[in-house]
Amino acid sequence: MVDRVSKNKKRENKPSRPSEGASSRIPTRRRRRRQLQGAAFASVAVGVGMVLMGAAAPPQSSGAGAAGSTPVSQVPGMPSPGGTSGGGPMHGTAPTHTVAPLTVKVLPGGVHQYEFLIGGKLNIMTTAPASFHPLTATNAELQKYGFPLRPTAPGQLRMWQKAMAHWKSSPRPTVTVTDIYNRMLFSHSVAHTPSQRIVNGTTESSNWSGYYTDSSYNRWDAAQGSFIQPTDYSSSPNKYESGWVGLGGVNSGALIQDGTQMNAGQYGAWYEYLGNGGAGVPEINFNSITVNPGDQIYTFVSYDPNNGQAYFYVEDETNGTSQSATVDLGSDYYDGTTAEWINERPEIGSSLSQLADYGTQTWTGAQAYNAYTGNWDNVGDVTNNAIDMYSSGGQLLSAAGSLASSTSWTDTWYASGN
Repeated sequence: MVDRVSKNKKRENKPSRPSEGASSRIPTRRRRRRQLQGAAFASVAVGVGMVLMGAAAPPQSSGAGAAGSTPVSQVPGMPSPGGTSGGGPMHGTAPTHTVAPLTVKVLPGGVHQYEFLIGGKLNIMTTAPASFHPLTATNAELQKYGFPLRPTAPGQLRMWQKAMAHWKSSPRPTVTVTDIYNRMLFSHSVAHTPSQRIVNGTTESSNWSGYYTDSSYNRWDAAQGSFIQPTDYSSSPNKYESGWVGLGGVNSGALIQDGTQMNAGQYGAWYEYLGNGGAGVPEINFNSITVNPGDQIYTFVSYDPNNGQAYFYVEDETNGTSQSATVDLGSDYYDGTTAEWINERPEIGSSLSQLADYGTQTWTGAQAYNAYTGNWDNVGDVTNNAIDMYSSGGQLLSAAGSLASSTSWTDTWYASGN
């Protein structure tokens, strides 16, 4: 066990939801939904800000001749629909395959909305016009083109402005699906029953290290965080490391997440959605994002319980490349009892990979959006647990240090495992 000063908070009871007529600052889901309606999204309540990352409305069926849609075969440079085509590996030896869009809708201003069917779920990616920039865009435009909405709280606004100031363009998306899974495996290195997996405020895992917030109810529906992309110091290939933010995955199998990954000197960005009962897909590459060691990375993920959509956004602030996706998922993929900031050795197919030597990685701005208060919770200000990664033989592979602030700490690599 790593020596660590405990930063845990006592578990809070689920707050009661006020009646519609009650004069309370805690919005109910119904009131919150009404606040977010309206074409311009200009009257979003204070604090909602980035919760519902913008995305175009769910598309209608676009058969041949449908207004506003273009057959894929007529879009320059796009592969034909109807399944997948072979593609080379993006992350070392992990196989990938390219997914062709079902439909490309042409919107006013030369905007294209790409619709992909991945794992039986509709994924939507929309390009922004040349005249667009997120810093000057309205909330309606941010929503339309797949960006986190502008927050109103000063702390969150500064973080959002820092990320959006570096944005450059929204290139045409290409989608590849890997054979890489990021899901928690509890450590079996010690004889703990499931209720004893948390020891002295630290959870032991076979493949995760970092921090997570914890609640007995669906308290959070968005998470965000930033980090400097670490360098792969591994001396041999076939070792992987993923750094990501997410919702769920600790108390259930439901997990939505996005972040970056490295393997054999290659770097990339991705998103993933896993559901209860084994549903979901492995990593989906954000191929429009260029990731290099030393780059500043911003990650954001959210879920809207009113329409069942998940929103994913990753940006490399150093070079301004970014990509977003909106996915129609449903409640089987949402678990708001936890939010996570994780360094992971993922599964490749059905086998756990070795952990790439990432040295250290410092997380900053680690926050989760509280659906009941309308505020962003700092990880250190609510019930939280650190996670340390151990091999099956009990060797420490990666550990989270003590919280340096309410939103920051450093994860450290110790060994690759087997």
